[in-house]
Amino acid sequence: MKYVILYVALFCIGYELDFMSSETVRHSPYESGYILLALVCGWQALNRIMPLRMESGTLVAWGIYALLKVLAAVVVGIFTAPLIVLYNIYKLIVEFRKE
Repeated sequence: MKYVILYVALFCIGYELDFMSSETVRHSPYESGYILLALVCGWQALNRIMPLRMESGTLVAWGIYALLKVLAAVVVGIFTAPLIVLYNIYKLIVEFRKE
């Protein structure tokens, strides 16, 4: 249930912030919400498929690692977000039916 609430909250925050729009290019606020949602879903998918961990390195290496992982999470999340959200909703329904 916590993931479904997180997804709704992130989508609403992205919708309200509308960070993808600029003065020259107008994007739908739904796109901003979806990108935030995709970031979290992609992060979950990446950690489930192969937990990318860096054991040691300099501060610059850690920063580059974090930036690349966030970018990869957005790219993966764009494609996996619908499946992950539907799966979590399914788990929530199954949990409520047990009670």
